[in-house]
Amino acid sequence: MKKNNFLNGLTAKIALAVVALTTTMFTSCSNEDIEIDVTPVNAKAIITPVVFANGQDVTTSANITYSTGNGTYEGTTIAAQTVTVTATYNNLTGSTTVDIPTLTAAQVWTKTAIIILSYSSEDLEATEGESTTKTETISKEYTYDNPSDYWYEVPVTYTQKNGSKVVSSTINTTDKAVKELIDSYNIPIKEEKITKEYPVYAHSRLAVKVESVIKTTTYTITQKTRANETVLATFIVEETTTAVKADGNKEIPGHGHAPAGHGHGHAHGGSDNAGGGIIIAD
Repeated sequence: MKKNNFLNGLTAKIALAVVALTTTMFTSCSNEDIEIDVTPVNAKAIITPVVFANGQDVTTSANITYSTGNGTYEGTTIAAQTVTVTATYNNLTGSTTVDIPTLTAAQVWTKTAIIILSYSSEDLEATEGESTTKTETISKEYTYDNPSDYWYEVPVTYTQKNGSKVVSSTINTTDKAVKELIDSYNIPIKEEKITKEYPVYAHSRLAVKVESVIKTTTYTITQKTRANETVLATFIVEETTTAVKADGNKEIPGHGHAPAGHGHGHAHGGSDNAGGGIIIAD
């Protein structure tokens, strides 16, 4: 590993403030160090669960597990796959699935995943049925160009939104506990500023896209007895989460791409070499 002092403090100062619904990464180093490395920047996928129990955010207290891995996946490439995320809190257990897309070097994908846990004072159970998912691009694709001979990380700031709402319900009983159980799925959308760092290759463009992922699910509420199960209500919930995809290996128009095997540096910290940035208002 060789250090070039004449490039001390090389960095990228850019803030992409994007209003969206979730999701990312990377290590820091001192202002004095730039590490020259021919190792390609890995692909990375990050799942960020948000757990609610009867409408309250209990993420920090819940036990969260993944069907594979630990929620962060990294490699030279990442194959498309479905990961089941399970949360347990106070004897309540729930899960959701996350579809990770195919990713190649210098691509980073992050997404929030909502898990709703609900309980009732009575012997009621809400069972998840069929669901559909649609993805909406929040805004245009935003870019940052790195014409230098070194790769580095670019801070990206966006607004993450997570929440859910009951869009319709059919209740077959006057039992107030049923309505209370349904109401627990109404979780006001929470907005949170997130700043993550994404890599951009030398002589390459970083392109960032933020998406809103809306999952619509039908639930059935039953009351169990020794003899049978009685359907007391059905309701439909619309969950909103955020996904962010960044590609730091795109060609800069009219500039050309870094040749194969070209050295890449890792820079972070204060510098006047960044050349401005992009700020997108909420």
